[in-house]
Amino acid sequence: MANDKISRLKQEALLRRINKFLAPVPFFFINLLILVIICFEFLLVLPYEIEVRGFYTSMALVAGGIYIIVNIYYHLAKAAYTNPGCPRKSDEAPLCNVCDNYKPHTAHHCSICRHCVIRMDHHCLLINNCVGLHNHRHFFQFLAFLFLGCFYALLSGFYTIYYNIFMNLPQYDYCNVLAGKSELCKAAYDPLHLVFIGLANVLLYFGMMMTGLMLVWQMYLISAGTTAVRYKKEKKHGFNWHAFDDLHIVKKNWTEFLGMEKPGQSFWRSVLIPSGHKTYYVDYEMKV
Repeated sequence: MANDKISRLKQEALLRRINKFLAPVPFFFINLLILVIICFEFLLVLPYEIEVRGFYTSMALVAGGIYIIVNIYYHLAKAAYTNPGCPRKSDEAPLCNVCDNYKPHTAHHCSICRHCVIRMDHHCLLINNCVGLHNHRHFFQFLAFLFLGCFYALLSGFYTIYYNIFMNLPQYDYCNVLAGKSELCKAAYDPLHLVFIGLANVLLYFGMMMTGLMLVWQMYLISAGTTAVRYKKEKKHGFNWHAFDDLHIVKKNWTEFLGMEKPGQSFWRSVLIPSGHKTYYVDYEMKV
């Protein structure tokens, strides 16, 4: 037992050293990638769409895009900087065999963060934080708005990609439509604008696909009222999930997860508008 604990401590020490230097990299990368896509959309796609769609239609699309961007960055920041939910300091049983602190049955010890996290889903490298009780909703909404943002950007820039990549009609060519208005069209013939348009759309399709896969997995877990850690543990022991047999249970799980059980919290206030309210779990107020 003692040797096992020493081995775990050594492993944690190694992970901490690696994490110290590498942990901020994925978080910086995801922020940079989102910023690059936003710049592509506003500096490359928007001028063309204004000429083709018209000013007022394009501005309406811009307003919708800004709303999505605000939600993406809000929930990303909240997921990254919110304490995921740690058990109180206590020597009450049961104790974690790593950090020697009170460990509720729903908590899991994170070897990277070096403490237990209540309702831990996973340690996410993209946000450099654990996803747990207090930030799981923000992580889910970040994924949801990021997926929506990718889809919305593809839809908003439809004419740009359709006329310049698929149809290749001279009268709708990017540089013909924006003659003298774009720095990318200064040369007599420079396909640079096509490279950027193609790159922007590849990033959007890739982002939507990857985010969509994570989103579907999270929706499954939330509907079942569980987390990735708990799901793996109970599946290993042959536990069968029956939450989907009763839609009332599924609805209750979502209502609870989104914090809509609290007085005054509606779908509008809990989901559509950036909100910092905490997810409400009755059992945690009694046991933690």
